[in-house]
Amino acid sequence: MKSKRRQIIIPILIILFLSLLIYSNTLLNGFTYDDTREIVNNSLIQEFDWGEFVSAFFPGAAGPDPPGRAVPLFTFAVNYGIGGLNPAGYHLVNVVLHALISLLIYAVGRELFPDRQRLSFLVAALFACHPVHADVVAAAVGRSELISSFCFLLALLIYLRKTASELSRRTTVFWWTIPIVIVGVLSKATAATLPLIVIAFDLYRFTLRRGESFSHGLRVFTYRLKKFYLAYIIAVLFTLALYAGIMPAEEDLGANFLVFLPFGERIIACLGILTRYIAILIWPFKLSADYSFAQLSYQPQWIQDLWTAGGIVSCVGWGTVALVSLRRKGRYFLAVFIFAVNYAIISNIILVINVSMAERLVYMASWGFCLALGFLLDGMLDRWRDGLARTAIWLIIVSILGAYSVRTWTRNRDWKDNFTLFSAAYAVNPMGARVNYNLGLENADRGNIDRAVFHYENAVRIIPWNPLYRVNLGEAYARIGEVDKAIEEFQAVVLLEPEHSGGFINLGGAYKTKGMADQAIESLMIAREIDPDNWRIYFNLGDAYLVKREYDEAARSYERLLELNPDHWQAWNKLGAMYMELGTFDGAIQSFNQAIAVFPEGKLAYNNLGLAYAAVGERGKAGAAFRHALEIDPGFVKARNNLNLLLKDH
Repeated sequence: MKSKRRQIIIPILIILFLSLLIYSNTLLNGFTYDDTREIVNNSLIQEFDWGEFVSAFFPGAAGPDPPGRAVPLFTFAVNYGIGGLNPAGYHLVNVVLHALISLLIYAVGRELFPDRQRLSFLVAALFACHPVHADVVAAAVGRSELISSFCFLLALLIYLRKTASELSRRTTVFWWTIPIVIVGVLSKATAATLPLIVIAFDLYRFTLRRGESFSHGLRVFTYRLKKFYLAYIIAVLFTLALYAGIMPAEEDLGANFLVFLPFGERIIACLGILTRYIAILIWPFKLSADYSFAQLSYQPQWIQDLWTAGGIVSCVGWGTVALVSLRRKGRYFLAVFIFAVNYAIISNIILVINVSMAERLVYMASWGFCLALGFLLDGMLDRWRDGLARTAIWLIIVSILGAYSVRTWTRNRDWKDNFTLFSAAYAVNPMGARVNYNLGLENADRGNIDRAVFHYENAVRIIPWNPLYRVNLGEAYARIGEVDKAIEEFQAVVLLEPEHSGGFINLGGAYKTKGMADQAIESLMIAREIDPDNWRIYFNLGDAYLVKREYDEAARSYERLLELNPDHWQAWNKLGAMYMELGTFDGAIQSFNQAIAVFPEGKLAYNNLGLAYAAVGERGKAGAAFRHALEIDPGFVKARNNLNLLLKDH
């Protein structure tokens, strides 16, 4: 008895150790990429209210899309309630979930293969440490996949244990698996494959493993369809219908280049992508957070044809293995089926989704790959029982687990921050437009403008019709003084998006910087017609009128801006300057004081306030304002000179 217990406990401890240790360094990571939208800037989780939370997912026809899936967002709200925005807590939950999923894979394996305990351990260990899973575990928003997979496997395990005989009856415990499945599907649609998986597992348990005839299997299927399968199918269809109503796509399908291809070309492209997935599952040492159209298609045509051929060979080869396996107890059939069913819903073959390729999508499908690899390794141990050969096989197994573990550990650190994440993606995927764009953003935030320009230019060169890429490139050009190039980019933006005000605003700002006030005003007037309540228009419009020394128009523009955005201290400061030019000193003093109230560290506002007080003879107040400016910045030359002049005149 103790020996049997030890045979169970030791594998469990090893799987836990692998899962927790390998991903422990993710606790040092910050929030990255989509984490910002779903966690850092998400009021739904930070000011949690049941009414607001529910209404966010049932907003009506005109309501905005919720920032994420309901179940994962609720768990983020719990995280926030416990530890605020400390990323370690969010990552810890992900690591624990992955460890539990690995244990569930071990437990399911023990139910399916009671005479192959070593196999169950190998499969779970391979799954626990496979590097492709870092895209899910190391990213906080990967929790949707983790919750979905956890619910899927938990329901499957309960089902296997509570329906162990052919004529099992429904029990109360079985009915508990229905809400578990619903939660899983609401977390991510991958859990919707459960009905197909339980059918395949029953085929294995009651027909293939026992060597029964297929007519016997058909009788079992008919009985269990009424007792079990139908309940799961209804639950999944109901949840998918609910899912479609409350969970809009996070991005336009246009982000996936496959949506634009004719059906035949899409299938060819999808076969090439399948080959790439299999390649990173077998050799997961060149991984990326993004796989773009350009990266997938930049190779010569003959290489693309090889990728497609690889997909065809994979489908035919593994299909043949599955069919042959049906005549030999069906173990490889299970592995192929698990991969195929879970891969089908993210393959873009049956249904086009919002991304062409992403490692996170094959989290559950990789279970089938790990099962096939486990069969291979376990079979080798059975086949070669000689001491030396057996030792060599165990060395191979340990080497695979060790290499996977080390790669996962290093891969986890790519999620340290956005700069590290996209730098790593660029090293693997230099033709990725989105990778270059995001790396440009990160370099711009760090003040590396030349490097930002380099990556923005790459993004525009790869996808020249993306206005967002061009806007940021234009802004970067403006920051380094290449205003003519900035104008060219903004002109391209307004051609791409003539119905949006943003391009016209940026174009007007660039014209203003160039001193082309009339062109700036013309562009900004178009923007005002499109979006009359955008305060940015009036800020740039005021500056353009200022270039022309039309102070009345400039003042009116700043006044309109402040109606829309009363906390814009620079507008208060500029409005005060306009009042100074117009000789309305009381209005100037009031505006400068308002600027200071909004932004107490505004040295420019204090300096201007000093000038306004000096103009009306309030020398004491003028001196105090200049001194305040110098307290903020002792090296502020204008305030120092103005104070010296004030004291000298006195």
